Amino acid sequence: MKRKRFSRCIDKLARLEEELQKFKIEALRSQIDIGIKQLESGQYTEYNDESLSAFLQILKREDRKIWLTAILYESISDFYSSSARY
Repeated sequence: MKRKRFSRCIDKLARLEEELQKFKIEALRSQIDIGIKQLESGQYTEYNDESLSAFLQILKREDRKIWLTAILYESISDFYSSSARY
């Protein structure tokens, strides 16, 4: 009985993973279509060595902010979930 339930859960998980993959591919295609339309209509920025370096520094800072926010959120979540046990 347990083996049968486990097997059903695995099957359902496989179907959900497949569905998620389809959604991801659909979202990626949509983003690619948007990018192509932006390129065709001239909505892009050209970079030289100096401006590209500055742009990459901005991306690094933003990435760090997102990473730190995720760590902070995780720490707060851990704190509240461990406090709830007491």
